[in-house]
Amino acid sequence: MAHNDEVLERLSALESQVALLVERIEPVTRSARSVEELKNELAPRVEEAVRALIVELSDVEADFLLEDMLFLLKKSLRNVRNLTFMMESMSNLIDFAVTAEPLLKTTIHQWIQELDELDKRGVFSLLRKQLELLERIADEFDEDDLNAMNDSLVGLLGLARGLGDKNAVAVLERLAAAPAKVDLDTVQPVGLRGMVRAARDPDMRRGMGVMLELLKAVGSNGQ
Repeated sequence: MAHNDEVLERLSALESQVALLVERIEPVTRSARSVEELKNELAPRVEEAVRALIVELSDVEADFLLEDMLFLLKKSLRNVRNLTFMMESMSNLIDFAVTAEPLLKTTIHQWIQELDELDKRGVFSLLRKQLELLERIADEFDEDDLNAMNDSLVGLLGLARGLGDKNAVAVLERLAAAPAKVDLDTVQPVGLRGMVRAARDPDMRRGMGVMLELLKAVGSNGQ
């Protein structure tokens, strides 16, 4: 009787181990079936993709040689360091672009506003007019004429610098204001006696003094 109980106990343990083994094998079996089903589903798609690839590659068949691919592969292997450096440089450039993008957006927006303000103030219109003037000058005058104009312009600038003196400005202002004080309708002919009488006028004397000083200055500069 004890022997039978021991046999039954061993059979029960064996059944437990078999059940455990079946539980472990069942997921593997299901995975194998899933892989097989997936393979069966993908096989037609892969075949279609290969056919499409063959059709597409047929366009470059005449221009493609295996030797070219091997040459490219050897070149790439020989220049791995250069390719790595290029990729690192590209990465740094991308990082710089990402970092500078907000600043560039702000700066470009400010530039656009400044350019729009200049356009509203007519600066660009003035520049276009200046360019048109330069084009007309280039059409009307040759190089020799322009060189002569440059020399004359330098002389005029020197004259303008001399006229910037305060004494010269005062004389020019009085000379410019004098014609407005003259009434041509009341002017009378003056003879020698009239000139003598006019010489008694203080303003006339002062004017003659200024004229004499100017003549003196002109004569001294001409020496």
